[in-house]
Amino acid sequence: MRPCMDKKEAVDAMIQIMDIDDKEFYARSFKTDIPKFIPTLGIQIFKTFDMKNNKPLLKDCCGEQNQNPENATYSIMVELWERLQ
Repeated sequence: MRPCMDKKEAVDAMIQIMDIDDKEFYARSFKTDIPKFIPTLGIQIFKTFDMKNNKPLLKDCCGEQNQNPENATYSIMVELWERLQ
């Protein structure tokens, strides 16, 4: 997979990657449950999109300042949850 350059592209890719059961489970969860998925979905996003080194994606998720890979990963998780609603 080529590196995603922005959050929308990353969310689109995750929707394609995730199996239907995972999408349904995540969609049925509450927004406040998102942190519970960091050890599973969060790690998958972090590794899939090389969050430590993917500068364009970090910039799109976090802006110019504070390009923290963990914050960017969480931002993708929230957007993914919102899109699956």
